[in-house]
Amino acid sequence: MDDHLRKWHFEFDSLKPGKFSLQGAKRGFISAAYDQHEQFSTAIVTGVGFDTENLALRLTPLAQLGGKVIDESAIPSAMHVSCSTLKTTGLA
Repeated sequence: MDDHLRKWHFEFDSLKPGKFSLQGAKRGFISAAYDQHEQFSTAIVTGVGFDTENLALRLTPLAQLGGKVIDESAIPSAMHVSCSTLKTTGLA
């Protein structure tokens, strides 16, 4: 199975009721916080009545783009192409 599709298990024993931040990092992936959306994320609340059994922390695999810029005659162009931001969809 591809590493980015693997489901990892984690648990924290003996947490007192409260609000927590969950963040993850792994080589080859973009670090992220739980339910991160742009610069915001969702806190995890623990305690009686709060379901924390099936939380999913999603990390997006890093990617690299490459290629050549050619004109309509398939001649390489001297034009430089740069990309500063790519939006991606996270994988579980």
